[in-house]
Amino acid sequence: MAGNKGRNQPVPQKDQLLPESLIKDFFDVQKEEINIRKEELKFQIQRDQNQKSYAEQALKAQLQDRNHDRTHIEQKTKIYFIGGYGFKTARSFQQEQSISEE
Repeated sequence: MAGNKGRNQPVPQKDQLLPESLIKDFFDVQKEEINIRKEELKFQIQRDQNQKSYAEQALKAQLQDRNHDRTHIEQKTKIYFIGGYGFKTARSFQQEQSISEE
């Protein structure tokens, strides 16, 4: 009958119960802890929203930087290509001139 422990214990008498003021204080403390936890959750939600907002702004900034870099690289490539083509054309023209002069 090991599983019946506690079942056969007598019901506490009124003088054995906890004082009403102690029970009231316990519930007051529990209520205060619940209110504190609500405030903690509000701050946690606000922190999470701020982190999300910061992350979104950081991603937008990275995207703008990448677009700027890509545009800059494309412009430099065009300039080098045009410059290289112009140099090659000028060189070919110069060689043709020197051949025709001979």
